[in-house]
Amino acid sequence: MKRFLSFIITLTCYSIGLSAHSEKLFTGDRDLSSSFVNQVFQDTKGYIWIGTEDGLNFYDGNKFLVYKHKKDDPFSIKNNNVTHIYANRRGDLFIGYTNGVQRYDYVTDKFENVPLVRENRELNDARIFSIIERKNGDIVIGTSGYGIFLLRKGAKKAYYNPTFRLPVEYITAVAEDLKQNLWIGTEGGGVFRISPDKRIKHYEFKQIKGVLDLT
Repeated sequence: MKRFLSFIITLTCYSIGLSAHSEKLFTGDRDLSSSFVNQVFQDTKGYIWIGTEDGLNFYDGNKFLVYKHKKDDPFSIKNNNVTHIYANRRGDLFIGYTNGVQRYDYVTDKFENVPLVRENRELNDARIFSIIERKNGDIVIGTSGYGIFLLRKGAKKAYYNPTFRLPVEYITAVAEDLKQNLWIGTEGGGVFRISPDKRIKHYEFKQIKGVLDLT
């Protein structure tokens, strides 16, 4: 995971909810909860979410709001180390951490846990590296060490899917192409392509230790 010791970003936001054109500079030591930034993401409403190693930062075009884990609040963020942020076509916002994933409720301003279930056991230490939505509306969640989980459309829990069982379960990136092939990048194991009929093809890159992105 790439880290930034100092963080300066120019955000240009186009949204009905935000000003038509907003361009500003932000630094980790002044505006953000941490200068160790894992991801910057703009949701379907135009708001900016910044995942850091010490909190989740929300920017509405005027000011920052920082979310931190609260031990006695089950609806606070699950962990201060935010590893991944993703929104599906419906606008549901998913937040990945070093110990699981949550779905954010814009109306209640609460973070609701999405249990990851494998072999009838809910995991509490699965590091999330990738979240995508497939064409059929299912959410695919890639973890480090536990493989791939599938959150069916409308479901509350994500389950480990044996169909996606690979020889390497350290998943670093997931993508779906126009033919609905699922491409999976791994740590040290190259890239796998899973076709709609569940056939798996392996692409190995001897010069590359890990695949961080598939876009």
